Amino acid sequence: MITPKAHWSEKEQRYWIHDNKGGVLWFDSVLEAHTFARQLEIDVAIKEREELIAKWFRKIGKPQIAMVIENQEYMK
Repeated sequence: MITPKAHWSEKEQRYWIHDNKGGVLWFDSVLEAHTFARQLEIDVAIKEREELIAKWFRKIGKPQIAMVIENQEYMK
């Protein structure tokens, strides 16, 4: 995934970016918009990595571990 780009709205006089759920997020400064966009990029990368790891555990016959990863139970 490419980091979402911050856009300037003349009408709203604010910066905005697309979130990863199809919505739009508004920010008062370009720094806030870039910071949040970078965090979105990191979150997506982590999710993609977790999916690959869970897929590998299923492949080697460890579906319980895959389920723990998919449900993020290791975070509790």
